[in-house]
Amino acid sequence: MGRMSVLLLALVSLLARASQAAPAETRSLGRPLGGDLVPCEGRVALGVELASSDLARSEDPGFAERLVESIGVEEGALLTPALLALVETRLGELEVFKEITLACRGTPGGGVFLLLQLKGRALVSEVKVRGVRHLYESDILKRTYIRVGQYLEDSSEGAPIFESQRASIATLYEREGFEGSKVSVRGVPQPGNRVRVEIDIFPGLRRAIRELKIRLEEPEPSSGCPRFGAVEIEQRLG
Repeated sequence: MGRMSVLLLALVSLLARASQAAPAETRSLGRPLGGDLVPCEGRVALGVELASSDLARSEDPGFAERLVESIGVEEGALLTPALLALVETRLGELEVFKEITLACRGTPGGGVFLLLQLKGRALVSEVKVRGVRHLYESDILKRTYIRVGQYLEDSSEGAPIFESQRASIATLYEREGFEGSKVSVRGVPQPGNRVRVEIDIFPGLRRAIRELKIRLEEPEPSSGCPRFGAVEIEQRLG
C-alpha cells in the first residue's frame, strides 16, 4: 500500500472514530501564532504543530497528533521548498481542507517549528428533501449525490455542487412529464463548520394523454392485412 493510501486511511479512521463528538468550534489546537514567525526555507525543523483548524471533528484528542505525524516531516529535517510543497500536496490530497497555510516559529537556537494553519471544508451533517410528491422518494434519493459525511469545497449560496444537484432533480421531473417544476438546493450553516443541505421540490402540472386516436388505413391489395396509419395524440395538462 502506498504512502498516500496509508495517509488517507489513517485520517478517515480518525474522523470516523470522532463522528459522535460534539460539534467543533474554531479554536487554537497548538501554540498560537505570534510575532516570532520567521521564514521557513533553509531552516531545520524541530517539530510540527497544528496551529489552528476549523475542520469538523478536529477536536478529537488524537486528531492533531495523527495529522502532524501523517505529513512526514521528521525532527531535524531541512525545510526546503520541495519539502514544504510536498507537505501542502499531502494535505491537499486529503480533500478536506480548502485553505492551507504553512508558517514557522523561530527558537533561540535557530531551529523552527513548522506551523499548520488549516481551514476545513464544511461537513454535511444532514440532507433534508421536502416536497416529494407523485414520484417515489427512492427515485429522488438516487439523484441526490450530496451525502451526510461529505466535505463540500464550496457550501455558499449558488455553489456549483448545489446547482448541479438542482438541475439533476429538475431534469427527473421534466422527464416524468411535470412542466414548470421548481427545485431549490441550499446549504444552511451549522455550528462546528457543518452544513445542513435543504432540497425543496415544487412540482409543476403533469402532462397527461387525454385521448389517443389510431386510424387504420385500407389494406393494400397485395398484403390482405390492414396497416397502421398516422397516430393522433391529443394532450392536456393535469
